[in-house]
Amino acid sequence: MCFIVLTNAVKSVDPGPPTNVTLRQISNRRVQATWTPPAGFSGATYRVYINTMDVNTGGTEVTGTTFTSASFLAGFTVTLRIRATTGTYFSVPAVSETLTVKGKDSKYNIESPSIRFIKELIYYCY
Repeated sequence: MCFIVLTNAVKSVDPGPPTNVTLRQISNRRVQATWTPPAGFSGATYRVYINTMDVNTGGTEVTGTTFTSASFLAGFTVTLRIRATTGTYFSVPAVSETLTVKGKDSKYNIESPSIRFIKELIYYCY
């Protein structure tokens, strides 16, 4: 006895990670990441993770190849991990370089209110 089973199974392929990830500061306290889609997956969506090693939950969904952050405090260090996804399958994360956010509220560029008060008090006492 012989059985023949025919199927139309299509093997899904996991997307590769995005490449050429670039992270830069675009304005006071905002950063932007850009990347190149993985080969063969130009229509993939992406998940962007900020300062986390856990890329299995959360993240921000992005449909293009650019991510612009909300405002960070100056002095905040940012590293992004970006995964391509087909909806079912995820790539390994591509990791950006680390960027320290610059801004007017940087600990090097602004005085705390208490330091400012003491300086004003000294000024008026003399």
